[in-house]
Amino acid sequence: VRQTTEELQSVNFLIHFFVSLVATVLIIVFLIKLSYTIESDLRKKDSHLSKMTEELQRSQQRFELALSGSNAGIYDWDITNNVIYHSAVWKRLLGYQPDELENFDIETFYEFVHPLDVKKVKKTLKDHLQNGTRYSLELRMRTKGGEYMWFTDSGQALWNEYGQPVRMVGSLIKIHERKIAEERIRQQNKILKKTNLELDNFVYSASHDIRSPLTSILGLINIASQAKDKKEIDKCLHLMKSRVNRLDEVIEDILDFSKNIRVEKKYREINLAYFLEELLKNHEFSEHYPKLDVQLSVESDFEVMSDPMRLRVIAKNIITNAAKFMNRNHEKPWLRVSALRVDKDFMLIFEDNGQGIREELQGKVFDMFYRASENSTGSGLGLYIVKEMVENLNGTIELRSVYGQGSTFIIKLPDHSYTTFDREKIPGEPITGRL
Repeated sequence: VRQTTEELQSVNFLIHFFVSLVATVLIIVFLIKLSYTIESDLRKKDSHLSKMTEELQRSQQRFELALSGSNAGIYDWDITNNVIYHSAVWKRLLGYQPDELENFDIETFYEFVHPLDVKKVKKTLKDHLQNGTRYSLELRMRTKGGEYMWFTDSGQALWNEYGQPVRMVGSLIKIHERKIAEERIRQQNKILKKTNLELDNFVYSASHDIRSPLTSILGLINIASQAKDKKEIDKCLHLMKSRVNRLDEVIEDILDFSKNIRVEKKYREINLAYFLEELLKNHEFSEHYPKLDVQLSVESDFEVMSDPMRLRVIAKNIITNAAKFMNRNHEKPWLRVSALRVDKDFMLIFEDNGQGIREELQGKVFDMFYRASENSTGSGLGLYIVKEMVENLNGTIELRSVYGQGSTFIIKLPDHSYTTFDREKIPGEPITGRL
């Protein structure tokens, strides 16, 4: 019996051993197959992930190229934490390096916006965050150099499930050159509109002022041809000469008016003392001028940079007016011409003891074809041209006059010696001697 029991135990051991061995082999085979399947799946997933990574890289590259081509600076505003991230292009548009402007929030952004645009920007942003309206506007922003330039700022916010804005992504595009061009066109259109409005009046009045002397000359020629008395002929010739002089003045005023509109400004260095002295010499033989005591008070080293053509016309017209309207009741009619510096500007002052202008007429003397005196024989364009040329040079003109005592014209013009530009592009030589 004992032997039988031992044999049974041996058989049981062998059976259990065999079963365990088979089970172990099956488990190992299963694990091997499972490992192979998992490895195969991992390889497939890795291949898929690699393709997705490559596609993401290509998409990112396309996105960066598109941004680079559009020259748009991207920003990402974490509204919850009030932190704004800026791309390198955004910083570059404002003149900053990629490692600058790291600590940036919405209040810092407002500090960069032009003071006149802050209110508009805040309102547009508030409407977008609260009502979902479109956020896109043109604004001026301060660059690193302190200059304000024009940009287009646009963006889109993201709201959470409670309707609260949590993030906003947008772009900044520089449009400064376009805005400058638009302003230039606007100014040109303004000038064109002004010119067109004045054209009818100008053509009518100018043609009348030209035809009137010509008609008078033709009548005088007819009288002179029939006259036999030398004195009468001499009188006709004298009258014809005055009409020709008047016609010459009208034509000269028309040419000056045309130059101011059509001729580009050309700045040159001018010695005011020599400049005005030569100009006064050109009037020595003009009618009435020899009776006028002209006093020039300008330092010999007073030099400015301005447009000599327009400056010459301005001074010539005022000097001519002083000679025409001198007060003949004075024993010694005079004209004082002086110059002063005021910061980066200079002032020309023309003071006389002439007839003066009535107070109620002083606001009209700069109008086209206006004649403030019944004794005027000019075209009425002189002071109008003076004002137009002064304004063309970004200056101002002021009249102070007391009727019967005299007039003072104060002209203030910028001295472009203080202006930064390429002087090699300025045509002509400095005016330091004779014209």
